[in-house]
Amino acid sequence: MIFLKSTVADMADREQLYTALRNADAAGDVEGARKLAAYIKTLPADAEPAKPETTIGQDIVTGAKNAGMGFVQGIKDVLGTGVMLAESGLDKVLGTNVGEQVRQKNQATQDQFKRDYGDSTAASVGRVGGNIAATYPVGGVLGGVAKGAAALVPNAAPVLVPLGNALATSGLRTGAVQGGATNMLFRMAGGAGTGAVSAGLVNPDDVGTGAVLGAVLPPALSAAGKAGQYVANGARSLVQPFTPSGQEAIAGNIVRRFAEGGPTQINAASLVPGSSPTLAEATANPGIATLQRAVRDIRPNAFVEREAQNAAARNAAFEGAAGNADQLQFYRADRSTVADQLYKAAADSYDPANATPYVKGQITQLLKRPSIDSASREAQKLAMERGEKPAAEGSFQALQDVKTILDDKIAAAIRDNQGGQAKALQATQDKLIDVMERLSPEFANARQTYAAMSQPVNAMEALQNLRITDAEGNITLAKVKNAIDGLERQRAAPGVNNAKSITDEQLSVLRAIQQDLLRQSNTKLGKSIGSNTFQNIATDNILNTVGGNALSRLADKVGVGGFAGQAGRLLYSGPNEAIRNRLADMVLDPARAQAALNNVAPANRLQINPAVMQLLYRSQPGVVPAQGNGQ
Repeated sequence: MIFLKSTVADMADREQLYTALRNADAAGDVEGARKLAAYIKTLPADAEPAKPETTIGQDIVTGAKNAGMGFVQGIKDVLGTGVMLAESGLDKVLGTNVGEQVRQKNQATQDQFKRDYGDSTAASVGRVGGNIAATYPVGGVLGGVAKGAAALVPNAAPVLVPLGNALATSGLRTGAVQGGATNMLFRMAGGAGTGAVSAGLVNPDDVGTGAVLGAVLPPALSAAGKAGQYVANGARSLVQPFTPSGQEAIAGNIVRRFAEGGPTQINAASLVPGSSPTLAEATANPGIATLQRAVRDIRPNAFVEREAQNAAARNAAFEGAAGNADQLQFYRADRSTVADQLYKAAADSYDPANATPYVKGQITQLLKRPSIDSASREAQKLAMERGEKPAAEGSFQALQDVKTILDDKIAAAIRDNQGGQAKALQATQDKLIDVMERLSPEFANARQTYAAMSQPVNAMEALQNLRITDAEGNITLAKVKNAIDGLERQRAAPGVNNAKSITDEQLSVLRAIQQDLLRQSNTKLGKSIGSNTFQNIATDNILNTVGGNALSRLADKVGVGGFAGQAGRLLYSGPNEAIRNRLADMVLDPARAQAALNNVAPANRLQINPAVMQLLYRSQPGVVPAQGNGQ
């Protein structure tokens, strides 16, 4: 022992004793240093000199200096342990003792730090920070090794890849889309591995503690996160009904709950101009259809207005294709005026020289046909009825009168569904037309013009005769379907009929109306639930948010639900009305509802430095902070 006991007794103050202790430690006098330290502990408290007063600025500078020294020491802890472990491995191979020497040196450095800064909180915090900084790459290195092994051994990838992600994040997540028991096991394994290595690099004796803490951290954070989430959700649900954004969110939640298990893709395309689908019509979702019927009972006027608007749009679309009675009359009169002028011009251009022997022979044969004979007599009667002299039989004017009579007979046969009669009369008329065009070249132009002007007339007559509306004047699905089927049969049938004058565009309007009515029938899907379901929306939202549907059902079962409903009606009467209106708006506006269906907030991911486990261990062992969940 270098110093004597008397020397110790002669020392005037504790500072001299500390100086002697440092000198003994520097000289390698372990036993002397131990006894000196024990003696210092026996001194009375009043032996310690009062510390000189310092300013706040000096305290800040001292604290920063101490924190910096602690940070450096924290890095030395990890680096020294790493070197020691490496040297220990070499010692076993080479038979040397360098590893133990490094361990003793590390211990001496740590002991010196405790003596110099043991009473400094800033130094302790800085040291933990240095530990964290030095061990930060551990998780990434371990995760990289696991993933590299997965690349070399593809069959092991299902295990090594999630394990690598768990190691890299200290068990916070595995990269899996969904959680579960297996996912949590991977997280715990990753947390244990990274925790063990991180803690071991700071102090090899803490490997087990780091592994346990690392394994416990993922489920602890998960449980704490869920508990915190329930509390936060419950508090938020109490306030939600009083804010516009909260009311919108509650309405969106209701839409999402009813839509579960059914299609959510919205087809809000305008099938008929002016006809706007509701959410149930646009999705064909039975749950949403059920919701819509209940909401309609709460706010019927808006839905009745929409239904009337859509019915009017379909009627307008049909009238746009079929015209109305006034338009039909106009087209008929216009055709008659133009045709009269053209046929008169054709009669005036008749040249007797065109009546060749062949033409005369054809006329003679035609006059023998019953339809021509009957038509000739009718034409003569009509001429006399008009006060005119009947044209000579076989003359151009007489033939023209006969054609007019045949036109009426063919139209009557078609209207009466006498296909054979119409076909026979049409064949006779074709022969007659051929003769008349030989007698007067202008007749062909008149006839073609009349046929062209007859096309819209015939189409309007065919469409306006369909009778596709009910007693209230609304087009019905059954009637429009039967009309389309009938028109398609007539268009495919041989011979001439008015349905063949209907254009593809006009027929497409009918088909669009049919599709719009089919989409409207989606509102009948699902089951009825009654509008009283939505009388206490705010209260139900609170129960569902905190504990889901099970809590809501339990509250009703034990009698709390009725009480909660009564209290909710008093407190949330105004918000309930606002939420019901927003819900009705969503059902009436598919675009707005689509935003609600897609509004799924991403889960909060907890990001923690892999070395935080060491921070938790060194600062407050056994304490795990309640933070959000991560996977």
